[in-house]
Amino acid sequence: MKKLLGIVVLGLLLSGNANAEKIILNCKGEFLGTKYDDYYIIDISKKTLKILGGENVNVEVTDADIKMIDINKNKSPKGYNIRFMRFDRYNGNFFSFNVYLNDKDFQTLQSKIESSPSIEIKSALIELEATKAFANKTHKDNLLYGAKCKKSAKKF
Repeated sequence: MKKLLGIVVLGLLLSGNANAEKIILNCKGEFLGTKYDDYYIIDISKKTLKILGGENVNVEVTDADIKMIDINKNKSPKGYNIRFMRFDRYNGNFFSFNVYLNDKDFQTLQSKIESSPSIEIKSALIELEATKAFANKTHKDNLLYGAKCKKSAKKF
């Protein structure tokens, strides 16, 4: 009985590391006529994402997806910049927006975000605004790209 209890306790202690893994995703897609093959390293415990050779950025991690949101609140000559990435953990789809908003759209988004009760709603509002800005072609430098990702066996 003591051995069984010891095995159970040891199993519980070791299972705490299950979410502390690093996921390496290999994403293949095409962007502006050029095929690409990128690697993303996601540290689930630290909630960070790193493009191979780049710096760590903070991400939101859920059972369904991994999201990176970056809103530059300082206006550039192009407008207010929003970068948004989402990895769907169920089907492996990845997409990334890099869009610019004008003053009116940015102020509207900010007021919606401030009045939102949860991070999930805020994230959905940002994704919706990025999608809308890209679809409406509000700026010539607005970009969207997607890829299909799968876990990689490579170690970095």
